[in-house]
Amino acid sequence: MKKPPAKSEHERAELAKLECLHTLFAESAGEDGYLLHSLKTAIEASLAADARSPDDLEAFLEAANRLKQGDPAVSPLRNVFHLDLRETGYQPLFIRTELMRGLKQISGYDSALLLVQGLRTAFFADPNRSRKDATAGYESAIAYIDDLAHRWTTPNTRLRILYL
Repeated sequence: MKKPPAKSEHERAELAKLECLHTLFAESAGEDGYLLHSLKTAIEASLAADARSPDDLEAFLEAANRLKQGDPAVSPLRNVFHLDLRETGYQPLFIRTELMRGLKQISGYDSALLLVQGLRTAFFADPNRSRKDATAGYESAIAYIDDLAHRWTTPNTRLRILYL
């Protein structure tokens, strides 16, 4: 069976934005993909009007959280944490520190989304690394993050992890 083509960085970021909006606005948007896409488009237009890049995931999350705070129909018991590894690469101690900070930030929420960005690049960008070693390292890093998140998340929090 043929594998589907890998998604580009831009496509993964677009999906992550929609997933963030689905987490933050689940009560008011439900499963309405059109409404989520409309929210995403409006936030991106707002960022462009403020001379900020609509492709910047961190800026998008800030804008989405501001919008969430202004909507009384949205549950305050949902949150998103973005772990950006594009600059630092895979450094287990850094990841542990940042993940602990993020898990403290989302503790107490009923539902949370952890976005991990740049992990794949940390392993597959090095041309001197064999594909087999990169795959093994990547899978090990995912297991490490999953294990930390599982151990440090409160039992009543439904945590979803999205690797970009």
